[in-house]
Amino acid sequence: MYIMWSSNYIINFELGIGIIKAANSPDTRNWFKKKFGKTPEDDVKLLIEGTGHIRKYLASIGITLPRVHFTDNSALRPNEFICYWGIEKGHYSITHLEDFFDFIKNKAKEYAEDEIGTFQHALIAVGKDQNQQAYDTYKRLYYTARLKDDFYNSAHALTEVSGIIACNGDLNFAFQLASVAVQYVESDGIVDKTLKCQAYFNLASILKSYSGGMAIEYFMKCAQTAHISGNSPFMFFAYLGLAETHTLMGNISDAITNYEYSLALINNTETAFTIQRKMICLYKYLIDQSNRTQNKEDWRSKIYDVLLSIAKEVCKNLCISAIFKVFKIQGNGAIISFGTKYGFENNIFNATTVIGDQNTIN
Repeated sequence: MYIMWSSNYIINFELGIGIIKAANSPDTRNWFKKKFGKTPEDDVKLLIEGTGHIRKYLASIGITLPRVHFTDNSALRPNEFICYWGIEKGHYSITHLEDFFDFIKNKAKEYAEDEIGTFQHALIAVGKDQNQQAYDTYKRLYYTARLKDDFYNSAHALTEVSGIIACNGDLNFAFQLASVAVQYVESDGIVDKTLKCQAYFNLASILKSYSGGMAIEYFMKCAQTAHISGNSPFMFFAYLGLAETHTLMGNISDAITNYEYSLALINNTETAFTIQRKMICLYKYLIDQSNRTQNKEDWRSKIYDVLLSIAKEVCKNLCISAIFKVFKIQGNGAIISFGTKYGFENNIFNATTVIGDQNTIN
């Protein structure tokens, strides 16, 4: 059985059958008795009780080890295991079961001893293209937050790291992280609408290349939440995301409408011209769409290039500490990732007025 990452468990192990059988071997039982003074009745209890002894030891030196979940995975080699420690994934092999218990002990120490860093540190690293450093900070922030059942900061870490994971090519895992972030921000205890916008936006950005309908749903949630809270930047980028998604789906008229909405939100000339050029390109496509010889792949490439140029035009107007990043994913367009704290050198946005009929969002 293959479980993959789950937010239900802070620590989850998938074990090869050889590790489970090794837990019931005479050598392992003798080692366990020497180490802990007794041997459990069966292999599962040995794993659980062995982890319990490690938990007591760690507690004695001030380190918390949360509940550890075990499951088998028949797809693994007998001596292999997969570990999901917070959001960190690793695939390992061992020689003796003692190595497995040492792994748990050492990993818990590693997370306790490493400097946590802050969200600002992680976001600055993203801005400098130091994605590994940012990822290492986010995984610690998530793990620490989940230990405390702090779902606000858990959501914060998950939505921001999802863009890095997607950029690394693992869209499935990025989708899982971004989806759980949305689940957390929609819980009753979280009222931060900026974080909600960010979670909706980043999930939609990951979805747009392979599930246009779902992407539209979450871009709309972002736009609606931003509209209620008067958050012009997120409204603007939600409309850009909607426009790109509709274009990828072949809904050119809807794409133009959403570009018009985004255009109405800004007063920056260069950015406006960039969007207008994109709209003209789409209008031409509407006129020429009956031409069956048009190369769709060339057209798709142009869509990506123009989206990136729009995003980069806006980046020029962001202050140096702004939290904003465009990830180009080969074959999958662009992901625009926001942090929850950002600012602008100049106000490039108009007030959030008259979007659709009677100041509502269509």
